[in-house]
Amino acid sequence: MSWSSVQYEFQKTLTPFALIINLILIQLIWHKSPKAIGFYKYLMMYISIFEIIYSVLDILAAPDFFSHDSIFIVITSSERMLVPQFFQVPFTNIFCSMFGVSLVIFVIHFIYRYLAITNSNFQKPSRKLAIWFIIPIFYGILWSSLLLIFFRPSQETDAILKETYLLERNSTLSEITYFGFNYWIQNDQGREVLNLKASVGMILIMTLVTSSISTILIFGTLCYRKLGTLVQVSRNSTQYRQLQLQLLNSLVGQALVPAFLMLAPASIVFSIPFFHAGNELMGALLGITISMYPVLDPLPTMFVIKSYREAIFKCFRKTTTVHAEAVVTTLAL
Repeated sequence: MSWSSVQYEFQKTLTPFALIINLILIQLIWHKSPKAIGFYKYLMMYISIFEIIYSVLDILAAPDFFSHDSIFIVITSSERMLVPQFFQVPFTNIFCSMFGVSLVIFVIHFIYRYLAITNSNFQKPSRKLAIWFIIPIFYGILWSSLLLIFFRPSQETDAILKETYLLERNSTLSEITYFGFNYWIQNDQGREVLNLKASVGMILIMTLVTSSISTILIFGTLCYRKLGTLVQVSRNSTQYRQLQLQLLNSLVGQALVPAFLMLAPASIVFSIPFFHAGNELMGALLGITISMYPVLDPLPTMFVIKSYREAIFKCFRKTTTVHAEAVVTTLAL
């Protein structure tokens, strides 16, 4: 079985779990959130809805993460896609853009948590709250534009694909669409030179990624420092501080999931082609870990926030009790 097939099996297997877990979390947020959470519960649901869309795109587009020598690309094939071929390019572009959107969603969450802890007017009910939902959309458009400008198919990458990916799969260029980069190309004299277009694109992408991570670290640190002073202020009860700490800890847990499953592997996979060390295994591992992200990311919120955790355990105990009673009744008969 090829690494491409392994990726595809993970996508098919994990998507249903991602849908179920995120739908459960949405129900918990809607029905079991403490009143003190207020508007923030809609932002929490926003993450789950995003991850549901991400999972659906993952199975509909069935992207193949491929790395070889100096290239890394995300490929979709008309044979695997579950949508008409007309949508192949936009679906591939949107899926790749979602990687960047996942970062900015956590950025706005950390900023909002800080504003909530400091009781800022900007997190209180008003029309300007819509900006929290609009920012990721604009960020996605920016990411999509960078892909279209800097990471579109090229003749040099096409030539590599014909000798590797397409040859091994008995496929043609007309059947696939891809976005990605090729660090090194040959000039008119046949000499290998740095691909400036791809390099500039990667610099811009890494600037966006670095700024997002920096913002998360800054506001995460500010939140923990501010929480340390809440007990000293008379109007803030211990219960209020505990809730704020639970919300922040669950957010940190959620942010760590894409950090380990997406950012860390992506940093490696994006870097090694520069040294002609790209290989199919590393590309496939990134595809697999990205499929795992929507499955694991809801879990910190479900088990760190007390009211959600208690609701889950209560449901589990009730189900166990009913099952035990059914077994006893059956044995008695």
